[in-house]
Amino acid sequence: MANSVIKNHSDDIRAEIYRVTSELLEHLYQYYRPFPEFDSVRFPATALTTATEGYFLPVSLLKKMVVIPVWIFTIDDVIDRKLLSDEELDECLERYEWIITRDQDASDVYGCVLKDLYDQLKERPLFFALRGVWEEAYFRMIRGMLLEARPNDRLPSYDEYLEHGAFSIGVPLYVVSTWILASHEETMPNLDVLKEMMMLSAKSIRLANDMRTYEKEKKEGNLNALVIMEKKYESEGNTPDVAKGLALAFLREELERYRAQFLELVDDSVLPMRMLSNVTLFSLSFYDEHDFHTVDAGEIHHV
Repeated sequence: MANSVIKNHSDDIRAEIYRVTSELLEHLYQYYRPFPEFDSVRFPATALTTATEGYFLPVSLLKKMVVIPVWIFTIDDVIDRKLLSDEELDECLERYEWIITRDQDASDVYGCVLKDLYDQLKERPLFFALRGVWEEAYFRMIRGMLLEARPNDRLPSYDEYLEHGAFSIGVPLYVVSTWILASHEETMPNLDVLKEMMMLSAKSIRLANDMRTYEKEKKEGNLNALVIMEKKYESEGNTPDVAKGLALAFLREELERYRAQFLELVDDSVLPMRMLSNVTLFSLSFYDEHDFHTVDAGEIHHV
């Protein structure tokens, strides 16, 4: 079944989205070919998402944008799957901080890609104006990923989880990166509203992701908004089935509330808002039917 966002476009625009998707997908394979540590399983969905976000933008810009989510997904895997010891990971993350704050060179494959991405940002007109916003998004993303990978004995509340989960999902880092790369003149005059939209988008996508990946995350013992609310309702005396139903209803209501607040702020005449609206609504629609991490290249024209 076609994604509702893509389906609502004209035939010509749908054709353009799929054409741009193919070009971006090829670019991802070329860009990451020297780095086999970056799993190509997410390339098709990433290319389709970026194409839907900005099919009307220069492909040269989209190629710079599309590589960013893959780095975010991969560093999350490194942290979540404990591919490095805690000591090794802490050393790597410290070196990544130095790439950002001290302009130091990278010493591992993940750092090499981060440095290349960051160097591209530094070339853009809005880099210095948005550097602080970008750094906050980066460091809060890493901190959130670490909190989820190194949980303590106390299960966080839903509000506590969502506070860091909205950053660990990677949406703020990606969105601020696109603002810098595009450097549209409308960005700074609308920055406060854009930042509010960004967080509403991040919370919505986090909840959509958690509902889609619930079974996997629960089996692996990972933090997840649905798992947290399910346990809360169970602690109040509900049976597991009732607790899960209540938790799902709560998260769906929360997601719809954030989505409605987001839509109230959208002004499609402001290009950064149009881009953010496109990527948000596409992602939410995508999660209704697919796992973002498993759609392959043969399926993207049917999404």
